[in-house]
Amino acid sequence: MINANDEDLHPVGDGGHWQESYYFNWADPAHDAFGLTRIGYRFGQDRIDGLVLTIHDGRPEFVYPAVNLKGGAPWTDHTAAGGLRAKELVYRMEEPLGSPRTSPPGTSNRAAPSRAIFV
Repeated sequence: MINANDEDLHPVGDGGHWQESYYFNWADPAHDAFGLTRIGYRFGQDRIDGLVLTIHDGRPEFVYPAVNLKGGAPWTDHTAAGGLRAKELVYRMEEPLGSPRTSPPGTSNRAAPSRAIFV
């Protein structure tokens, strides 16, 4: 059974390449708009990766790459309620088991997700 604790960072695994990832995508077929975003924490390498990609009329509209950023130890300071960050990209849990709010930098209201879903 999924509970509110599943929405936050999990204990770091043993493998050197163990990661914690949050991924969302959205689509608005009526306006031919699609997007995806991901934040990945690479604990063993002390790195954070972030990405936002929006597509409109079949063409890339906005790309925000925040990759290979220096981590933010201690990792326990990173919480979904406080905001999981990759530079200016922020995921914030406003209500456990509800729809998280993403704040992709520089995206228009049309391209921004109105309802994010964990995948």
